[in-house]
Amino acid sequence: NMKNVTTRAIVIEDYEVINEWRKKWNATYTPKLSELPDEGLGGIMLEVDGVPVAVNYVYTTNSSMGYLGDAVSNPNFRPKDRFEIGQVLIDACVKRASDLGCTYIWTTSILESVIERYKKSGFHIAKEKETLIMKKINNVR
Repeated sequence: NMKNVTTRAIVIEDYEVINEWRKKWNATYTPKLSELPDEGLGGIMLEVDGVPVAVNYVYTTNSSMGYLGDAVSNPNFRPKDRFEIGQVLIDACVKRASDLGCTYIWTTSILESVIERYKKSGFHIAKEKETLIMKKINNVR
């Protein structure tokens, strides 16, 4: 029996809260607002009984391809039904991506529980041996 689970747009006041979650999870990387979609507002916050419990960002590109990334949860919130609650967040992100004009959306994860949630939301899971290749570009702005 799920509690009062709602989703909403991220607001700027969430940024510090989200960064505190990252610290508690010992995250090795904390994105700056300029590195997040819509200056940190481009995603979905999941709440249970009005308490923020998880966030995921919806990245758009100059095509109809979107990306879900930088998800993090409140480390102090660990209910028995967190699998179902996480499902609500994924589905809300898919809807936002669709509203933004995406026809494809993708993400990556190493966590089996996360992969299971995406599978339940109709994502195709491709477990290939790929290496993520990334470079930080130092732009002067």
